[in-house]
Amino acid sequence: MNAPDKASLSTSLNPFAASDLSSWWMPFTANRQFKAHPRMLARAKGMFYWTDDGREILDGTAGLWCVNAGHGREEIARAVSEQVETLDFAPSFQFGHPNVDASVALTALPMTFGKDHVERLRKVGLDDAAIADLIGAASFFNWANRLMLSLGVPATQPK
Repeated sequence: MNAPDKASLSTSLNPFAASDLSSWWMPFTANRQFKAHPRMLARAKGMFYWTDDGREILDGTAGLWCVNAGHGREEIARAVSEQVETLDFAPSFQFGHPNVDASVALTALPMTFGKDHVERLRKVGLDDAAIADLIGAASFFNWANRLMLSLGVPATQPK
């Protein structure tokens, strides 16, 4: 079987390959140089990206501010799909979510977090791993928040 030529592969995988990029701005990018020689990614799977011309590139940056869990993971896609079907967004004004109560308990007084919180979290669909993640995230936030609140405050106040 013959491989497709780079021009047809480039156009079929990436409709922007032949586009005018003059109005496209990308943060943290030398835009003039990028537009002169665009580096386009067409797909990703596992720990790799593929360019629009078929080259494989190791995702060594993990999207910088993203968790490097790998691309195209079926179990993550399934979990995201289930959550979106259950509750895709809860407004933060005038409404809450059961995770908030558990997070507040963990942040304000960790010893108040208990079986009732765990049961409510299970009722909204969190499994043991998700609950452990919630506990870890709230604990880290609590530690970081207390650390930040203590910075710059003198150990003794002048009289």
